[in-house]
This record gives sequence, structure tokens and C-alpha cells, in this order.
Amino acid sequence: MKRSRRLPLLLALAGALLLAPWAATGADPCPGTVGAARIVAVGDVHGSFSGLVEILTTTGLIDHDLHWTGGNATLVQVGDILDRGSDVRRVMDLLMRLQGESRAAGGKVICLLGNHEAMNLFGIRSYVNKQAYATFADSKSEARQKSAWKQQVRVWEKRVKRAGKIMVDIPEETKTRWKEAYPPGSFEYGEALAPDGRYGKWLSSLPVAVVIGDTLFIHGGLSPALKGLSAADMNRRVAPELAEFVAARDALVKRKLAEPWAPIGVVALEADQEITRMSQELNDRQRSKRKVAAYIRTLQAVRNWKSWILAADDGPLWTRDAAEWNEDERGAEMDALIEAAGARRMVVGHTVQKTGSIQPRFGNRVFLIDTGMLKSEFDGRPSALEICGDIVTAIYTDERQQLVGPDAAPPRAPPIQPAAGTAIPRPDKPPHPPEQGPAANPSSPHNGSRYRWLDVDGAPLPFQSDAAIERFLATAEVVSEENIPVGITKPIKVVLAKDGVRAHAAFKSIDQRQSYVSLKVLGRKTMLRSIHDYYLNDCAAYHLDRLLGIGRFPPAVPRTIGEQKGTAELWLEDTIMEKDRRDRHLRPPDPARLLSQRQIMYIFDNIAGNTDTTNIGNALIDRYWDLWFIDCSRCFVTLSKPLTLQTVTNCERRLWKRLNEISDDEMRTTLQPFLGRAEIDAVVKRKEAVVAHIAALVAKYGEAAVLFDLEPSQSEPAAW
Repeated sequence: MKRSRRLPLLLALAGALLLAPWAATGADPCPGTVGAARIVAVGDVHGSFSGLVEILTTTGLIDHDLHWTGGNATLVQVGDILDRGSDVRRVMDLLMRLQGESRAAGGKVICLLGNHEAMNLFGIRSYVNKQAYATFADSKSEARQKSAWKQQVRVWEKRVKRAGKIMVDIPEETKTRWKEAYPPGSFEYGEALAPDGRYGKWLSSLPVAVVIGDTLFIHGGLSPALKGLSAADMNRRVAPELAEFVAARDALVKRKLAEPWAPIGVVALEADQEITRMSQELNDRQRSKRKVAAYIRTLQAVRNWKSWILAADDGPLWTRDAAEWNEDERGAEMDALIEAAGARRMVVGHTVQKTGSIQPRFGNRVFLIDTGMLKSEFDGRPSALEICGDIVTAIYTDERQQLVGPDAAPPRAPPIQPAAGTAIPRPDKPPHPPEQGPAANPSSPHNGSRYRWLDVDGAPLPFQSDAAIERFLATAEVVSEENIPVGITKPIKVVLAKDGVRAHAAFKSIDQRQSYVSLKVLGRKTMLRSIHDYYLNDCAAYHLDRLLGIGRFPPAVPRTIGEQKGTAELWLEDTIMEKDRRDRHLRPPDPARLLSQRQIMYIFDNIAGNTDTTNIGNALIDRYWDLWFIDCSRCFVTLSKPLTLQTVTNCERRLWKRLNEISDDEMRTTLQPFLGRAEIDAVVKRKEAVVAHIAALVAKYGEAAVLFDLEPSQSEPAAW
């Protein structure tokens, strides 16, 4: 007997009717409450059309034909319908249609902006599934791609000309990589999400937050930086921010200095350089003074984009305070934030709950509802939070759990620890590194190491993600300082304290340029046109390390101490310098493993353009014999050739895969907050040279001889 393709959906509908009898019988959707309106909140979808359909049928909001059956109920989707999954177009089409159908029935469908919607509206497409692009492709896609390539070349030519250089022939490999980054359907996707596109117009109209009754719905949550702002205040800032970005990009596109698809990071970088150039022209050309001044004002608007409501780390789309704060220590502060927003409780997504269950926090004042609906990415399950007056229920496709009310019981899944979830990476950096890579273990880097981030007393730090450490480094109070006796950059060691946590950090403020520097690298003299010994290079190294998936450079953030701008880098406690290890003749229990880690460091050094590779004081070893990199202030030279490529003889298999996955645009977006264009261009070229070198080794000797797997250390902690 041939199985009906509709059977799985019909079975899901049957389960939905069992769990939600009002959908079939017209019974009171909020039994046990008087006059309460039914609200159903759904977390991050990430292109999981099947998951969204499952939970909407389970809650009785749609029927098997995907039409609204929720009556006067309100559905709130808290953002992140885009990226990662392949069915984002079908998800948007469904939600847009249900908005109209629900209104006709006296109900509502409210969709909020998440950080992934903001990224896409800002042109950041790092997390778009290539299969999602394919759903936008048509018979003219290849022609559009060819036309876009020509436009790309014109932009490159203009940039090169502006820099006073001559455009050379573009390697065929560059074109190939560009086409891989912009496959058929990608430009149609961009047009559809543009301000005047079908989906872009809709997305641009969505709010950041909404208060219904006594409940605030918001994607990431509230932070101290948002105290005093109402949902309306936050929502009013969305349209102007998007308009300023579009205006600046359009102005640069008109002058062939940016591509129509350029992300906001590139636009801000080009705007900054153009402002510098045009400011001089404003002084020299009185005839066009008014026109040039208007142009400069348009570009200036995007210079502070990282503080915008749609992009700020502590903004409503990106903060993870609701998931990461200690409930006992900061419960009163969270209550005050929610009350200041005019609500009694808050419902957020953004942070995936590894238990696959909705988690109440802060005495049922906060509900974390992102349970990883996109199973292929998060191995979670679809869920919804139902609010009927004072009764709050978690709904899954196979069960209901009352979380607040007379029948409330402890959840079956073990309670989640504060701050669990996906810390993409800054990654997820588009504006935020954040959403790149797996979540960290408690107080541990996410590289499989047994090492733990430690406080000043040697106890594990409570941070659960890189983002949490970055916030601590950037905002903690400096309670003491001491000089570090080693190092030519004259860093200082500081004690930072915040919320009862005390940790050491290295603070570096070096900013020196040298012209025509002669270096001795591997016994050979090398002449460099310039070296910029710069504190922000450590921030660039940290984000490059995370982008490559290595995880061996400690978190580093820009900050000011006193009146001195610099970089604060987390101190690696309980480690020794490689120099000290050699001086003390300490032999690792597994020398081959240490050599393998050095190969990873050599690859990193060659890509980062490290001019200080002979300084073994910049390599640290922890008690589990894992190797760590520090001090990259003399990295990121403008030389396009790797300095010590001959040291690379092997490559860790996961790193090799990552090197082949990373696009040039990802590298540029990650590094542009810290480096100039010349430095970034050099990193991209050095990375390409490293990839070509390893590929040649594999072709000559075979994968088995060149690639290796670095297993976690099995050694007992060293007794130094």
C-alpha cells in the first residue's frame, strides 16, 4: 500500500487535537481562567518550516491545510526566523499569511525582530543556508551573477585607484571563490530582503519588543543599558537605523566605492575612509561645499552603528543577561528591569536551551523559550509557551507541562545552568562574535581543552561563554595594577572586579609605527615597509582565532583605563611560558601531541602575519599540556606572503576543513572593527597562501601523512 505523503502531517494534526481540544470543539481556550486572552509564544525558528508547522498545529493555531484556527488568540514569534535552515522563505510566507488570516478571525500574529533578522537587514549573510538561496533562484540567476561580478570588479578597481595603486589581473581562483560566496539565488535573496523587497519591507516593519497584558516579549532580553526604555522607545529607533544604513550604502554605491550587497561593517569602513578624504575636499572646494557636507553627514551616521538598538551587544536583540545572570545575586536587578519596562514577566528566545525544554528563571519572571527547533542544527525540539492569565504552560508536540498555576510540577528535564546555550561567535563577527561555534562548558574554552578560566584565587570563573567574558573585561572595575616585568610592549597586569568576580587581565596600550623594519626570521633577514605595534591587534587575533575554530587565544576587548585606550586580555592563570618549560627541562608526557599543537600555532602565526614568531614567551602551556597563544600586537603586517610558511608541515583536520569553509567576506567582517583595509587584505592573501601550501602537501604526500586529529589531553595535571 502506497503511503500518503500527507500522513505525517495528519498524524501531527491528530496529536494537536488531542492536546488542544478547543481547536475541534470550540471549548474555552483558557480553561480555569475568567476572560483571559490566550497568548502563545514561539521561539527561534531558523528556517525550520516543519518544526513551526508541528508546534502551530499542536497548539491548535492552524489546521492541516496551514490556515488559522486560533480564533482570537495571539501568536507571538520572538525573532530569528532567518538563517541556518533551508526553509526560511516558506516560514516567512506562512507567518505573513497568518497575520492576515488571524486579523480576520479577531486574533493576532505578532513577529518580532531577532538578531538574525537585523543581520540580514544590515547585509550580513554569514549564516544563510546555501539551500535557502536556491529557493530564490530563477532562470535569470546566472545572468545576475555575471552582472554582479562585473560590478564587483568595478568597485575593486575604484578602491585600488583611490589608494593610488594600479589594478592587477584578478586570479581565476578569486573569481571562483567569489562565485561560491554568491551562488545563484543569493542576489535574488538580497533583493527580496531589501527595504523595498517583498520580505525586506515586512521585516523592516517588525517591532523589537511588545508588551501584551503584563508580559514583555523580546528576542534577547533586557540589560542595564536598556533600563528606562519602553518597548515603544526601542521600536521607534528601528526605522531610522535601517534608513541611515541604506542611505550610507547607496551613497557609496553611487560612487562605486561599495557593492549594493555590502554588509554594514564594510559600509562603515568605507564611510570612515571616505569621510577622511572628503573632509579635506570640503576645505579645498568651496563650490561644492554644501553638497560635500551633506554627503559626509550621510556617511557619518553609520560610524556609531555598533551602538544602535539593532546591533549593540547589550541591546534587546543580542544581550544574554536573562540567560546568564545568577538568579540569586541579580534577581532584584532583573525584576527592576522588567518592571521599568512596564511588565510583570518577560519571554525571550535567542539562547538555546540544551535540555530541549522551556526554562523559567528568576522566580517565574523570565521564560527562556528557544528550545532548538531546527533539529539538524541544535538537536532540540519545537515548543511553545502558552499564557492564559496567571497560568503558564509549556507545550511540546507530545506533552504539556504547566509551569505556573495550580497544576504546576517540576519540569522533567534537569534544570538548565545559567547561561547555557549557543554562544555563536561572535561569531555570530558580524556585529557580534557572538553565535559562532558550540557553547562553552562551565568556565572552559570551547576547544576541547581541560583547562579552565580561573579567577585570582585559582577557582573556575563562572562565565559560560566568550561573550560573557568579553562583557566582564569591558565593564569590570579596575581595583589594582602592577607592571609586568617581561615584554617590550610594557603591558600591565590588572585585577578586575564585578559582581563578586575577581580576575586578572593584561592591559596593553602600545601604539607605535615603524617604517622599513629589518627582521631576522628563521635565520634570514626580511625587510618590511612598516610594522604597527598596536593594542587592537590582540583583539583581531582573538577574533581570528575564534573564526578559525582554534580556541587557543584568550578573550580580548578594547577598553579604556583611566584616560588610556588599550586592550584588556584575560590572564591565563596556572600556565608557564614555553621558554620556562625549556629552561626547566620539563618534558611533556606526549611530545608528539605538543608538536601537533605547534603546527596549529604556526598556521595561525602565518595567517596573522606574526613578526614575533621567535619569541617563545608568547606561547604558554597549561598543566594539561595544552598550548596557548598570547601577545599579537606585532602581528597583522601588510606583507601578503606568509613569513614562515616552511614551518607548516601538517594541519589539524578540523582546522583544515574550517580553512576551506571561511570566505573572504567572513574574514573581512570579523577583522574590520580592529584592522585597516591593507592589513585585512594581507590576512586574506596569507590565508589563501597557507591553504594552497597545505593543499600542495596533501597532493604530494596524501591526507594520512599531512592531516591529523588532535585528541583532548589524557595526561594527569603536571606538578610544576
